[in-house]
Amino acid sequence: MRRLIVWGLFCLLLISSITYAELDLDEFDVAELNEYWSLSAHKDITYSLTEKPGYIVFNLPGERVYDLWNQVNDGVLLTREVPEGDWTVETGFELEPKGRGYQVGLVIWTNPNLMFFWCLQRDETKNNGRPVGELHGISNVRPEKSPPDLGTEAVLRLVKVKSEILLQYWDEDSNDFITHHTYRYSFPINRAGLMVRTFGRAGSELKVSFDYFHLLL
Repeated sequence: MRRLIVWGLFCLLLISSITYAELDLDEFDVAELNEYWSLSAHKDITYSLTEKPGYIVFNLPGERVYDLWNQVNDGVLLTREVPEGDWTVETGFELEPKGRGYQVGLVIWTNPNLMFFWCLQRDETKNNGRPVGELHGISNVRPEKSPPDLGTEAVLRLVKVKSEILLQYWDEDSNDFITHHTYRYSFPINRAGLMVRTFGRAGSELKVSFDYFHLLL
């Protein structure tokens, strides 16, 4: 996955209409988290930077749900500060689910009660393996045109341009990022990062391996 994304990033920097002056890349290839990260997760959730070298791996047990919804913040929030102005965040990850009822991907953060997810979702009835955008605890962002099922591996990108957010996913057939939806927001954004939540009637065991986190300025 990493070689694919490095090539995609190189092409972006060459041809994109958005000018990137700086690339901040965390490949999770050291034994401890970089100091700019802030991690919030339920005490039963474990993480490791050595279980799978070059990844940060989160293990969510299956005895209960670890949600991020309606003032419940038991899931994983790994966030860092982001500057004012335009920027892009991107991640790639692999899943090992034992059931349904989860979301994994990117988060932008104002406060614990106002977050926006751009994530891969699988549940009992819909959006199985497809990326969705959700404004935490308020509303869903689900255009009529549904993106494809990305399975258990995905690369997601969130592009902030002025007062708009472009929600993108990597499409292997076209070898490019596809913009699924453009969302106009009206709230301050202080942090961005990675998120994992499980939901439903009963929790299901889930392992998530994040390959990297890009912040492009």
